Amino acid sequence: MDPSRLNFDKLPLLNLKNFVGANWTGVDDNGMPTVQIEGGAKVEIRARMLELATSDIDTRRIKSAASLVVSKNRQCRLSRSMARSPSYDLTYHSNGTDLQLHGSLKVLADVVEDSLSEDQFFSVARDIVTTVYGVAVNDARKGSLRALAVSVFQVRAFAEEVLESWTPYFLAIMKQSLPTQPQDGEEDGPVQQQWRGIISLKLQVVKTLMKIRSVFPQLLLPQSPALFSATWAELSTVQSIHQEMYVDNDMQGRMEDADNLPYTLDFLVLEELDFLQSCLRAPPVQKELEAQLQANSSVAATPWVLDVMKLAVNYAQIPKEEEDLWDIDVNLFLAEETSVTTQYTLRMACGDLLIKLDNFSRMLPHGESKRLFCSFLHNLQTISWMSKRPLPLRFIGSFLPFVEYSINREEEPLLRARGFLVAGILVQSLPEVALGLLDRTVRGVNADESEVVKVSCIKSLQGFIKAHTLEVADDLLVTLVESLKDAIMMDTRITLSNDGGALDLLFVLAKHGASNFQLTMMVTETFEDIETITDDDPLVELATDLLRILTENGSEPLPPGYVVAALPKLNRLLMTTVEGGILRPGVEAVKYMLMHDHQQVFAFHDESNRSGLEVCLIIIDRLLGPTMEDNAASEVGGLAAELVEKAGQERLGPYLEQLLKAVATRLATAEAAPFIQSLILVFARLSLVGAHDVVEFLSQIQINGQSGLQVVLSKWLEHSVNFAGYDEIRQNVIALSKIFSLNDQRVTQTMVKGELIIPTSNRIMTRSKAKLSKDGHFVAPPSLTRQPDPDQYTIIPASLKIVKVLIEELLSASGLQNAATAAAAAEFADEEGDDDSWEDVPNVLDLGLSSTKADLMAFGEGRGSFTRNRDDETQAYLTEFFVKAGRENVGGFNELYNALTDEEKVKLQELAQGA
Repeated sequence: MDPSRLNFDKLPLLNLKNFVGANWTGVDDNGMPTVQIEGGAKVEIRARMLELATSDIDTRRIKSAASLVVSKNRQCRLSRSMARSPSYDLTYHSNGTDLQLHGSLKVLADVVEDSLSEDQFFSVARDIVTTVYGVAVNDARKGSLRALAVSVFQVRAFAEEVLESWTPYFLAIMKQSLPTQPQDGEEDGPVQQQWRGIISLKLQVVKTLMKIRSVFPQLLLPQSPALFSATWAELSTVQSIHQEMYVDNDMQGRMEDADNLPYTLDFLVLEELDFLQSCLRAPPVQKELEAQLQANSSVAATPWVLDVMKLAVNYAQIPKEEEDLWDIDVNLFLAEETSVTTQYTLRMACGDLLIKLDNFSRMLPHGESKRLFCSFLHNLQTISWMSKRPLPLRFIGSFLPFVEYSINREEEPLLRARGFLVAGILVQSLPEVALGLLDRTVRGVNADESEVVKVSCIKSLQGFIKAHTLEVADDLLVTLVESLKDAIMMDTRITLSNDGGALDLLFVLAKHGASNFQLTMMVTETFEDIETITDDDPLVELATDLLRILTENGSEPLPPGYVVAALPKLNRLLMTTVEGGILRPGVEAVKYMLMHDHQQVFAFHDESNRSGLEVCLIIIDRLLGPTMEDNAASEVGGLAAELVEKAGQERLGPYLEQLLKAVATRLATAEAAPFIQSLILVFARLSLVGAHDVVEFLSQIQINGQSGLQVVLSKWLEHSVNFAGYDEIRQNVIALSKIFSLNDQRVTQTMVKGELIIPTSNRIMTRSKAKLSKDGHFVAPPSLTRQPDPDQYTIIPASLKIVKVLIEELLSASGLQNAATAAAAAEFADEEGDDDSWEDVPNVLDLGLSSTKADLMAFGEGRGSFTRNRDDETQAYLTEFFVKAGRENVGGFNELYNALTDEEKVKLQELAQGA
């Protein structure tokens, strides 16, 4: 088939290469069988791909891919005859067209690089060398083809007999002059092709010589002086061309052709500079250079030394393309100046060359070396500033005036930047001159108009710091800390400012003065003073309370962005403070956010990418901790209940059970009534919609060795009569009635405290005890040993206790309990003037508690005592509940009725008669 009609794409050829590599031998790397390729198919594939790769078609990508397939199938199984076939293909096409020859060279390069073993290579090496050499020395061929032939040669080490024929050719190519430089508009013309070809050929020759030297360094030693001279002559000749192309103009460099062969002049110069360095290490070259040094009166009078330095300076000038980039991004400038870039540039190569040259000057007396540099600098006075700015000033530390000259060049920012960088290096060896240069450097950071100079000054400061030990600055650090402390105490708000960074600066000072006892004490005292100022800030408490009020009375849903604006600051407060005056309104504010707009809360994410749900769980976890005071965390139950209700099982997942267990565990140790009510209401609100699930969950968990149901019901029923708030009482009553209606044996079998046992006694009791007694007397314990809990209670089933609590709540809701309380208070009205100092009732109120505020508001509204008013809704619900329980024997009510006291039976009978 005619290859010209093949409409191949590169991708199918690459797939074919992978298929050949995986299946050509019939087994994989582990010895497992693969897809079998018939022998005839292998011959066909090899022939077709070789024909396509060496065809007379100008399709570089297609031919390169075909070449890879050929090299891959040869790599899989390459016999001696097959190994000879690449050189045969090349010999066959050596007289063909340029395209055919290019394809053959490409196949040969791929095969030699990837497929030939050492034994196979040396069996065909002579044929390959002869054929490739014939192409390389053929002046009638394109320079790019001759360069490709040389690149084939450099992939393997050859014997000394081969070098004898190739070295003269290499030397001749290196001495060959460059053709006429192409002008603008001749990018694809013959002049450009000739220019690229000869540069590519020279570059491959240098690369090959470098490779030979790395493998067989001894083989090139006899020719090293001649190679050094040829390279030196080439570099000296093209430096003006290089400056015109890349320094004065911004011609594009570092270019390669489709065969990955570099063809731009900057690549050639870079390779030749590296080769020149390697030749400097060759003993014959060193011997020749030293002989010239001996032949002259001084080093400064030796032409080649100054010539090398001038050559390095000229090639180290900043290319215009890079200069333009540095104006855009100063990081590129700083990366190259500090040698942290991964790209090896001409400037770095020139620096390495001067380092090698410095090895000669180190063998000279100090005065001779100094005269050498003086002579060099004297000659530099006649060249442009662009040649001065790449000077390796670190080699001339004795000549500070030149540094001063550089940093004073106002119209040349890059030269100023380089001068400051060198100053930072010099002061590390010359600390006595650091003070004056430091002042100039600091001014440059703040006042220089060029960003490049500012960045260089900042980098230079590292050198000034390294030149001195930090201990000498201890007194200064102490003064800085004192000043910073005074500034903070004048206005502590600067510690919260995003731009101030006062605390960050304090940490930095503490880091550098950690070994100074006086400084560390001052830093500690500063933090203590800041903490003392913010410990009890009334403004914070007021702001939190105002936020609670705003959120409670906010719209539903809340305004967009409200949660994003308020929750982060509120969360920071709740996670750091232990003050109840801040925690209680703060937790309520979060609860109202959930109540009014839980979607906005759950959609919120903080700076750590934690969702609003996770933020709420973390707040609850902290407030339920054993170290948190009960009164401070008294609102956490409401937040937990609201979160469970709004998030549900779908969002909470496994966290739901963990949250409820944490609430039950903390309830077991809670002592403050508001806190207990808050935690109980979590289970009460859940019981309104799923009483059975609550009982089931509590019966499955263990708290301090007891059943969770035992712990929660005991606390719940003991403190229900002390609940505050109409909504909370109503929710509690309904929840208890639903649990009772379950008639669950687990609830019935749970034993809790019943009635207080009042012993008979003629001792005077306190009023609080007297209110619980019918006759006002009790008997003292027979033993004088102090008892941990002198009160004794009957033990009754939880279901019976629920009935008793609901009867008590019915009386309270109907207003009868208030009348009884008022009558009891009247009995003691005549005793108000008596001495009540014996009464052990606490006389301190926590005005931050919701219950205390409610009682005070009731008193202020003229309702007399702090008692509950009539609640018709709760009364109606309980009336209906008891009537239904009596008629339908709900929860075994009729059996429990007999266990009630006479007073409770009378109350229920009055209710039944009224119904």
